[in-house]
Amino acid sequence: MKSFRLPRPDLWVGVIMIVILMGTALVSPLYPLYQSAWALPASRVTLLYVIYMFGALMSLLVFGRLADQLGYGRVMGAAIALAFTGCCLSIVAPGFYLFSFARFLVGIAASLITTSGTVAVMALAPEKSRQAVPVLTSLFISAGFTAGPVVGGIAGQWAPEPLISAHVPSVILLMICIAAFVFVPGHPGRGGLTARSLLPRLSWTAPEHSVKFALACAIAFLCFGTFGLYASLAPILIRTLTGLSGPIVIGLYIGIFLTAATTFQILAGRALPKRTASIGLVLMAVGYTILWANLDASSLWLFATGIFIAAVAHGLCVQASTAVLYQSAGPDNRGGLTATYWAVGYSGSIFPLLVLGWGSDQWGVKPAVTGFCMAGVALPLILALLIARRRPAR
Repeated sequence: MKSFRLPRPDLWVGVIMIVILMGTALVSPLYPLYQSAWALPASRVTLLYVIYMFGALMSLLVFGRLADQLGYGRVMGAAIALAFTGCCLSIVAPGFYLFSFARFLVGIAASLITTSGTVAVMALAPEKSRQAVPVLTSLFISAGFTAGPVVGGIAGQWAPEPLISAHVPSVILLMICIAAFVFVPGHPGRGGLTARSLLPRLSWTAPEHSVKFALACAIAFLCFGTFGLYASLAPILIRTLTGLSGPIVIGLYIGIFLTAATTFQILAGRALPKRTASIGLVLMAVGYTILWANLDASSLWLFATGIFIAAVAHGLCVQASTAVLYQSAGPDNRGGLTATYWAVGYSGSIFPLLVLGWGSDQWGVKPAVTGFCMAGVALPLILALLIARRRPAR
């Protein structure tokens, strides 16, 4: 049994990443069903998302460097165990409290598999495929986050007992992942687990890569914030403009957005990160401009155009920023830098939207979204200008 070797173990690691991230993301279209089934106020539904993101962020801050220290194998094993436990608890949860604990575990698992899986793919990829690793890992992550809402939307719309049946595919696939994981080659890492290694902190790159890595993290912050805005506004706008609603609408929208983003991410795989980032940031500003204009126009075609441009911008920016991440990382800090990148990105999907929610309470939805769009036009253009003016380090 020990002599058996998986063909292309890096691709099997990718399958494990997809399955775990699918399980974390499939709840997105189901929040209205949970709200109805458990008679939850809107604040509790928001809290479910915050608890998931808190688990993900805490995991990045505390455990983000463990893939470097303990080896990616042990961390991947922990991610699979936590994801499996979280999915099973989601199935049996009778109410808010147990389900929120399950979401917390799933959030931790999502971050652990993102960091350890990235390190594993970089270590296990064949030499001839090393240049494609940034595109490959981004594809695995995007595929998981794309499949989740689609599966959740289908289950929520048509499956019996959708709050139970939506999680069953993840449980079955995770059992297969456990069997495959046994044959994934590991490495011992560079040190043991100490109390100091669990202190919350973010890793940083070498001084010669510091500026470009900071710009890559800033791009990730804007990307996640943009996706969060469109994900929160789109169901409302789609219902207003077309009359369509339900879990399948939310799930397909998120799936189509991320599929388009992933497609352009792959197409830009061989382009220079500086050029890709500049184009993506300019398109991001254009997308915000269209969304801003559509607040008054309420045009379905304008909305669809803005969504498409935002998806293209998202794909290009993610491709450029992850390429810089891999250029900045060495064998000893890949997990830590990946954790830093994702922590900044996740922050972009939390704090700007909290500000948007606060602004909506203070001044109304339209003025708050208008202010968000104004920042969404200005910040990407400023960042694009900084990238264009930056000279390569000698």
